[in-house]
Amino acid sequence: MSTKLHVSGSPEKLVEAVIEEAKKELSAKIDEAYTAAKTLLDDNYREAVEEVERAIRNEAADLEERLKALEASKEVELRMLESRIRSKYTEEVIEEALRRASSVVPREKYRAFLAAKLREALESMKKYTSEARVIPCEADRQVLAGLASEVVVTGIRYTISSQGIEDCSGFILESGDGKVRLDYRLETLLAPYMDELRAIALRNLFPS
Repeated sequence: MSTKLHVSGSPEKLVEAVIEEAKKELSAKIDEAYTAAKTLLDDNYREAVEEVERAIRNEAADLEERLKALEASKEVELRMLESRIRSKYTEEVIEEALRRASSVVPREKYRAFLAAKLREALESMKKYTSEARVIPCEADRQVLAGLASEVVVTGIRYTISSQGIEDCSGFILESGDGKVRLDYRLETLLAPYMDELRAIALRNLFPS
C-alpha cells in the first residue's frame, strides 16, 4: 500500500524556504566556528606574547649577569696589573738601593761593616774547613781585597777569588772543596727586613 505525499502551496516557494533555512543554519555554524577560532587564536597569541616576554626577561637577566661577570673580571685584571706594576717598580727601587749601598753609606762605616761580616763568616766557616775563598761582589772587590790582610781568624786561611758577582754588594764565602757556601750578599743579610723595605718603597713610589 503506497502513501501519497501532499504538498500544500507552491513547490518553488517551499524549495526557497528550505534553502533560506539552510543558509541561516550554515551562517550560524560559520559564525560559531569563527568565534571559536578567534578565541583560540587570541589565547595562543597571548601565550606566545607571554612566552616571548619571558624569553626576553631571561635573556636580559642572563646578559646582565654576563656583563657583571665581565666587569668583575676586568676589575680583577686591572687590580692584578696595578699590583704587578707596583711590585715591579718596588723591586727595581730596592735592587738599585742595594747596588748603591756601598756608595750611599760613608766609606769607612761601610768598610767596617764588611770587615765585621767577613770575620763573622770566617768564624762560622772554620767549623767545616781550614781553607776558604771569598767570592766578592764586584762593587766591593777592592774593599774586600784590602781587608784580606786585616781580617785574620785563627784556624782558617782564605783567598779572594778572581771570580766575582755582578750587580750586588757583599760577598759569598765558600769552602775550599765548594761544598759549603755562606751567603753574605747585602740582599741576603737584609732579607728579614725586606717586607719593611718594600713598604717604605711603596709609600714613596705610590703615596696615597
